[in-house]
Amino acid sequence: MNQATEKTVLSVGYRYEADSAAAALSDAGIASYIRQTPSDNLFVLPSALGFTENGFDVVVRMEDAEKAEELLASLGMGTDEDVVAAPEDAVIDVAAEELTDKSTDEEITEEANAEEQPEPTLLQKIGVAVLALIAVALVVWLTDSAVFWVQRLLGCGRYA
Repeated sequence: MNQATEKTVLSVGYRYEADSAAAALSDAGIASYIRQTPSDNLFVLPSALGFTENGFDVVVRMEDAEKAEELLASLGMGTDEDVVAAPEDAVIDVAAEELTDKSTDEEITEEANAEEQPEPTLLQKIGVAVLALIAVALVVWLTDSAVFWVQRLLGCGRYA
């Protein structure tokens, strides 16, 4: 399948959800595959703690898309927020009056993005430099200690 002839019918956060949808589509005779989508966050919590770093898209051929969406909706997997109605490269025109109607979530997100991070103070910069020096000294000390113990075990070096 290539991007011109395929459509994303379901976007989910967990692999097991995508696997379930792909298995249901396969049982119905609809060819599909799962595409992992990268996270758009710079810092993400590890998935070992139960947080997803990536999402998963279930992709089908364009001619099977309507049937796939109906099947997933009948199984309760294709809710409005999960189904991607337009191809990823589609351009959606939005009227200017719709742009002035913002929900509270959108306003909060814009305000949070608009706030600039303050410049670190001199004391903070010095603290980071001191911590870096301590880390380097600790690495050197641990390496020297490890070399000392290996030399003693092997009976070589200056402490043999």
